[in-house]
Amino acid sequence: FADPKVNVEEEVMRKNACNDVYEIFDLLNDREKEIISLHFGLFGNRTYSLEEIGNMFGKRKQTIQQAEAKAFEKIRKCKKTKKLESSSTILLYPSGLG
Repeated sequence: FADPKVNVEEEVMRKNACNDVYEIFDLLNDREKEIISLHFGLFGNRTYSLEEIGNMFGKRKQTIQQAEAKAFEKIRKCKKTKKLESSSTILLYPSGLG
């Protein structure tokens, strides 16, 4: 039988990680948030290519790509990102399935 305590601990870690993701996302400006969420299909969006996103914004694909790169640089520099990286196994592989 599975240990219910482990499942509760995993759920707490998962919720904390989700909160961290939202905090990291808040580091981005509105345009960066929209580009990332559209490109990766976050928040119920379908995925869009950088070219499609560029068309939505009236910008070239390269401009959108630069904005996305800037957003990822902000994310990489965030201390919470490092914390999430260390706990990502529990998010991807609950109950030691990984």
